[in-house]
Amino acid sequence: MDKTKLELYNTLTNREKEVLKLVASGFSNAEIAQKLFISRRTVEIHRANLMRKLNLKPRFKQLVDFARELGLLQDLEEGHSRHRSKISSE
Repeated sequence: MDKTKLELYNTLTNREKEVLKLVASGFSNAEIAQKLFISRRTVEIHRANLMRKLNLKPRFKQLVDFARELGLLQDLEEGHSRHRSKISSE
């Protein structure tokens, strides 16, 4: 019996979930490391763990698609829109 995407998502640690959202939002490993106050290597390890736990091939697009299907990017995309609006009005 295959696990559903939600069941797979629920196997992730809180930190892996944070990294998944940021990767799927287009942040680089260096940017994620800075945002989460961890090393770039730690981000790489989290990404590798995500690919393994979610049964994905090592492709960035698959992480993004997985996060979108679960609706994880909606809040982040709205936040980026507000951030872009704030910057353009300054």
